[in-house]
Amino acid sequence: MSIIYSYPTVQPTVDDLLIGTDVGEDNATKSFTVQSLVSLINAATGTGTVTSVQIATDAFLSATGGPIIDAGVITMGLAATGTPSASTFLRGDNQWVAPIVSAGITVSNQSIPLTTDVGSFNFIGEGVTVTNVGNDITVSVPLPTSDVTSVLAGTGINVSSGTGNVTVSNTGVVSLVSGGGLTIVEGAGGVNTLTVTGQSQGTVTAFNTGPGLELLSGTSSIDPEIGVRYSGDVTYITIPDAGDPVSTDNFAFQKGTTGVKKGTFETLPISSITAVKTYVDAADSKAVQNDTDVYTSVPTVAKVITLTDGEYIALTTKDASTLYLTTSTAPTTGTVQFTIDEAGITTSAGCPNFTVSTTCSPAFTDAKNLTNVAIGTNYTLTSTITPTNSGCVFTGTNPQVITGTVAAGTAAITQSLTGSIAVPPASPGYATLTNVANKILGLPQGSAYNITQNASQQTGTLGASFTSSTLWNATATIPSNQQDEYYFGTNQASPSYSIAATYSVATSTYKAGPPGQEVSADLDGTLSRKNYPMSYSIDINNISGGTLGTEYDIQLSGSYGNTIMSTPTSGGTIVFAFGSPQSVTATVVPRPGFSANISGTSGTVTIGSGSNVASITLTGAITSTTGTVTLNPNTENITGPAAGYNTYYYSEVIGSGIGPQSYTPGDPVSGTTTQSVKFTATIIKTSTDYTVTSQSFTPTTATAIVAGNTDVAGTLTGNVILSRTAFPIGPTKGSVPQACASSTNNTYYLEKASGNNLPYAEPLDIVYTSVAGTGHPNSGIYKATIGNGTTNAYISIGSNGVVNVADPCI
Repeated sequence: MSIIYSYPTVQPTVDDLLIGTDVGEDNATKSFTVQSLVSLINAATGTGTVTSVQIATDAFLSATGGPIIDAGVITMGLAATGTPSASTFLRGDNQWVAPIVSAGITVSNQSIPLTTDVGSFNFIGEGVTVTNVGNDITVSVPLPTSDVTSVLAGTGINVSSGTGNVTVSNTGVVSLVSGGGLTIVEGAGGVNTLTVTGQSQGTVTAFNTGPGLELLSGTSSIDPEIGVRYSGDVTYITIPDAGDPVSTDNFAFQKGTTGVKKGTFETLPISSITAVKTYVDAADSKAVQNDTDVYTSVPTVAKVITLTDGEYIALTTKDASTLYLTTSTAPTTGTVQFTIDEAGITTSAGCPNFTVSTTCSPAFTDAKNLTNVAIGTNYTLTSTITPTNSGCVFTGTNPQVITGTVAAGTAAITQSLTGSIAVPPASPGYATLTNVANKILGLPQGSAYNITQNASQQTGTLGASFTSSTLWNATATIPSNQQDEYYFGTNQASPSYSIAATYSVATSTYKAGPPGQEVSADLDGTLSRKNYPMSYSIDINNISGGTLGTEYDIQLSGSYGNTIMSTPTSGGTIVFAFGSPQSVTATVVPRPGFSANISGTSGTVTIGSGSNVASITLTGAITSTTGTVTLNPNTENITGPAAGYNTYYYSEVIGSGIGPQSYTPGDPVSGTTTQSVKFTATIIKTSTDYTVTSQSFTPTTATAIVAGNTDVAGTLTGNVILSRTAFPIGPTKGSVPQACASSTNNTYYLEKASGNNLPYAEPLDIVYTSVAGTGHPNSGIYKATIGNGTTNAYISIGSNGVVNVADPCI
């Protein structure tokens, strides 16, 4: 028997074979296909031979979960957009929307349409009644009972309303009562006369206080008492203009009990201002006067200070305008005597002699001394040693300096000089390149060029001459791998890429050192990036649906600035620096009425890296965003007299924010593809003699705007009849007495003959059994009212409802 685990594992297929036992043939060993087992299992479970199930739907249904091969669940649902609810319905365009019902009724004012889709009517006004018989509505407006239509309130009068039951009341003076000095005499017609009595004669009736004054008692017109204002922010002193007094100015003062006097400031006696005199005298008692000081060499004494001698000496800074008084006569100057000790300077054979030059700051007053110099003066003593013999060199600090401060008395100061003088050992001469000044303009060293030179310090025979450019050869060089990018000078095509140095000392001799002869070099020049021409190329062959310059333009931006292009598109050569990244963006700008869906709008290039052409391939489509809708053809199915009505048409672009506009059938209405156009029409009667019934217009929905023009067929239908008014009438009778004895308990409808306007029956009027129908009552005699509707009468109706007689009942 086969050992299963010794064979490789693979995924079986339906054609693979399996080994088994056939019980129908004595358990014979046979082979079976995998497919036969699958069919056997499906048959046993009732699943048939179907191997998978998938449900295909249209745009209105959705199905998820398929395909099902063995077992699974497929979920189905509506694919409509919107939200289903009790207030929405599934529209034919697969959307859940709220129903929109149009009334189709036009309301006009004096034949001028107010709306073509009325929402509701509300009848108001005194005496107006509304009744209905089924869906037929009757509005009754009573006749006016007077010529007054409204009441307006005048000055001093109030009315409760402008119309209806109006209450008029007085809002002004309701009564006059005489007071003191007044009498009232009533006259005819309600005219009263007021008379002033018992008043003294005069012209002043009142006064007002001015600045600096105030009302002490009474009022401005009754028993006034005024006085000078002494308190507050506005008194008699604060009112005049501000100023500074002078000696001749006056001032007011109280002279004991004899009244107000005046004086001048220059005559004001000091005894009258004792407090000021006491203050000044007290201040002068300790004052020192610096009298007749006309000398300018020394500052005038402003202050005097007494202190001890030690305190005075301790002052580090003294004020030139202060007089210091000390307790003793301490000295103010001192003397310093200098001695220069040269014993510390050693000499050698061949260099026995030297000189010492000594200076002092401040300068010596006599010989090498500072005599009678102000105490505290700082001094600096400087000595310079110079070998006398040629070729001799001093070794040590040179010059040598000591410092100090002048003190009281005499001080002896010794400066001890040190060092040695000898002939220096023989040595070679030196020349040193101390500095290479990089004066190359442009990019810094190392980014585009390198500076090369020989060793900075060179040796040679002492006193021998040399040439600087040969000795160092300082050169700035652009590396070969950057010579396509940079250049020196003004010619970027020049094959020379180096610049030599200019030396401060062109030819000289080696000198003792080091450093010996010092030399510097200047590298002058300008390093620049090379410029290369750039251009662009724009391929528009993959744009469909539009023509450049007609349906769209191209706005070029980036390295070339902003440019609108309306013609095909390549060129625009501009020079840019090597290595600079440049970009060109081509934006398709659709013209009014079109839209664009374009890709591939940008192109970039790095200058010097290749062809330097920014290539752009534009791909996409230009589509129209506008269209028109036309009501064409248009049909009017209107019955009735042509003189009794006019028709008006309107168009509205939904989504434009503009209401319906007057429209002429056959004219196209323009809009965008996001909008739709709705047409409406109405029948307007030419006068109140006519009535429009059964009016309708189709289509009632808006038509979506698409590119191009869409024709819409419209039909306006309606019926125009002469106006009919409801009026009461009795049943038909065989005689006038019978008719007059009956009551008007029926309602018929009256169509007035031309020229008759009363809403009651008159000869030649026509009676109808309905407000809009064609039926007439039977010929006969009927009870009715005539005149203004209050006179009982009978009318005789003939064929076709014509009133032949309308007379009062006797």
